[in-house]
Amino acid sequence: MKLFSKKYPNAKFGIIQATHHEMESLLNEDRIDYCLSSLPIAASDIQSEYLTKEIINLALPPNHPFSDRDRLQLSEVKQEHFVGYKETHALYHIQNEFCRKSGISPNFVCRVDEPSMLLKMVEAGMGVAFVSSCIRDWSPQVQLVSIVDEHSKALFRLTWHKNRYLSKAALAFKQFLIDYYMQGLNLNEKLEDRWQNEEKISSSR
Repeated sequence: MKLFSKKYPNAKFGIIQATHHEMESLLNEDRIDYCLSSLPIAASDIQSEYLTKEIINLALPPNHPFSDRDRLQLSEVKQEHFVGYKETHALYHIQNEFCRKSGISPNFVCRVDEPSMLLKMVEAGMGVAFVSSCIRDWSPQVQLVSIVDEHSKALFRLTWHKNRYLSKAALAFKQFLIDYYMQGLNLNEKLEDRWQNEEKISSSR
């Protein structure tokens, strides 16, 4: 947004935080131009463009037996207590799908709303937790370990209503975002991710 504002100094932004279930209504009611979401909105009049992905790591409490590990299989911690997000958080659905594909049914002993609270619970020894690699303010007492399972990632997409009017500024912002994230991704990797997820969305309709 800062880079876009430098290029288009007269552009104005309005930001709304919404659950995944609210996003489709906001788009249909023409209250917003775009959604940035890690989950698809499966509707025929909705379009999306994949922008980037975040790797999902496992946060371990202090002195955990696996604290000296850099990587692990999710099956190795299937007996652990987990701290997770409530249903209103996008990562709730991502972690559920991730666990299903990896063949585990984690025991969630606590659910929270905010990443900062999630990490505090892990630091207090309540359990382990899935966290996105975009989290930068974790406690030095919390160890982040890479998960080997191939599904351990969240894909972020820009979504809009294809039949709604978009201003020139909104169209410029969409192209700016696509170009910005494309520069940071390997093109073949991006296209492979897009193909896999479009296949998943089509099969779920």
